[in-house]
Amino acid sequence: MRETKEIQLDELNTLADRIARVREMAVEIERLPDGTYAPLGSHLAPVEWFSLAAVTKSTSNAHAFQLMVQTRNTIAASALIRMQIEAAMRLFGLTLVDDVEEAGALLMKGEKYSALRMRDGRTRLVDRILHEELSKLYAWVSETYEDTSAFVHLDRVNINSKITYLEKGGFFNLAGIRASR
Repeated sequence: MRETKEIQLDELNTLADRIARVREMAVEIERLPDGTYAPLGSHLAPVEWFSLAAVTKSTSNAHAFQLMVQTRNTIAASALIRMQIEAAMRLFGLTLVDDVEEAGALLMKGEKYSALRMRDGRTRLVDRILHEELSKLYAWVSETYEDTSAFVHLDRVNINSKITYLEKGGFFNLAGIRASR
């Protein structure tokens, strides 16, 4: 069994400090291809294009997340976290297949991710399997994936996050933001 890993971040006390760290991380991610991939003009394999798409999604999510947190848009910020976890799961999932090059080629041709199978040849790489496998390394993944899924799908958690309870009942906040969170 793999050992779970904890992500270590500096203790950041204020929201402004945390948002600044997200911004710094996005810049770090944006710089990855320069040192990670091939020199300008090189040919990239389909799996490398797939991983570049994950990098792009990560930076886009980070930039949008900053804005959502600053405007107290909890629903959209939570959905972005879910999108980020899903992108990480799909990139991680490529480590679970027999032939990563073939998997990348299939994905870049438009195959659904769930068509990929683990090395056992039977287990399809569906989201449940992906977050369970990634949780073996990072224990928090499955719980956070499930919690943030509530903000992607219109369900009880999402609906209740918009209700404000008053003395005579409740009202629904139609503004889409919640200043108290």
